[in-house]
Amino acid sequence: MKQPLNFAWEYVDNYKEEYLKSFPKEHALVDIPHSLVDLPYNYFDESDYQKIVTYRKQFDIKEKISGKTILLKFDGFMLKARVYLNGKDLGEFVSGYIPICINITEQAKQNGNELIVVLDSHEDPNYPPFGYAVDYLTFSGIYREV
Repeated sequence: MKQPLNFAWEYVDNYKEEYLKSFPKEHALVDIPHSLVDLPYNYFDESDYQKIVTYRKQFDIKEKISGKTILLKFDGFMLKARVYLNGKDLGEFVSGYIPICINITEQAKQNGNELIVVLDSHEDPNYPPFGYAVDYLTFSGIYREV
């Protein structure tokens, strides 16, 4: 069974470690795909969209999970994300333009899951397409389905 997690994410335009314990009440509700910033056509600075932000999604799993493998798939985010599920740090993942699939079988619960994604959209020369000449904008956000 596939269960989309694209709607009603809580979003904060920055990151503080305290958000992992208590998500701020002053957040926006966004749907995925989501871009961090709407940029003007004529002028902007790349630093406008290169930052660290925080997303949170609370969800239940509709199908019975007992005895099943549960995978969390991000079809695309830019660029690096540290993912937390129910308080457990699942690690840092690099997407860019490729999907990321995380086995969450051990951390997932039938009801009351809390997924937090700390997204870092700064250019990093260690990961393509950065490190050489890039003649296009990479933007940022969770820009494909979850």
